Amino acid sequence: MLRSITNSDQSITMMEVLSEEIKKSHQIDWMVSFIKTSGVNLLEDLLRQAVRRGTSIRIITGTYLGITEPAALYRLKTILGDSGEIYLFRDQRISFHPKAYFFTQANRRSVFVGSSNISKSALIQAVEWNYRIDEAEDPEGYSHFRNQYERILNHESDYLDDDRLKAYAIRWVKPQTDFDADDETKESSKNIYEDHHSDPDYVVTRLIRPNDAQIEALYELSSLRKMGSDKSLVAAATGVGKTYLAAFDSKEFKRVLFIAHREEILRQSARTFHLVRPNNSIGFISGDQKDWEKDMVFASI
Repeated sequence: MLRSITNSDQSITMMEVLSEEIKKSHQIDWMVSFIKTSGVNLLEDLLRQAVRRGTSIRIITGTYLGITEPAALYRLKTILGDSGEIYLFRDQRISFHPKAYFFTQANRRSVFVGSSNISKSALIQAVEWNYRIDEAEDPEGYSHFRNQYERILNHESDYLDDDRLKAYAIRWVKPQTDFDADDETKESSKNIYEDHHSDPDYVVTRLIRPNDAQIEALYELSSLRKMGSDKSLVAAATGVGKTYLAAFDSKEFKRVLFIAHREEILRQSARTFHLVRPNNSIGFISGDQKDWEKDMVFASI
């Protein structure tokens, strides 16, 4: 049974270990010093599957030095929904630096303690040291970490509700020096990343995802709908990616009507929507073309 994971010995990565443990667990409790969007992107499918199985998920993280990205928290809250709870360590005067991953399964309770935060670098690429403690083999060691986790969650952390998350997002400033930077994080302002994979559809199927600003907007739009609103307006600067935002936001709807005043804009927007929703049909209402029955209709006045 593998007990130590370093990423660098080429045998197995922390991401692979987490993947196997998530699939078998009915309760997941994590505590990490920071969370980045690159790490949430890696874990998204696994966490969504866990949510569908009814897995209980609790995560504690910190905001010390601003390393935790607001977009990562928005994304994580969207993924977990009502099945998960996220907490922020309260005391900003001291460094918050633990990394612990608890897993409760039908016949085993264990915790991985080490150095990996939730980021692409820490879970796959960087030199990290993580060690598994099984309750059956070391009940004293496991209980010590479990008791510390519960103490910090109940007495030193605040539940991350929407108001607290919004307040953090407003005051957050991207750190000038990021010791955990990776290629995906550097490209977080883009929707399409360069890739030389042999599969021509690889970029479309794997790398089209919301950037940080869009993640926050999508979360707020979803919250408005949950409160019963059927109208909303997004105002954003040039370059933020409003067309991509519209395409991502439209994914929960079967049919879409997109209106613009120029045919060139319609054609460009249709290409964007196709990248995000490649399996939906596209039609145009412009001049003599009247594609009324398509899934996504792009129309001019």
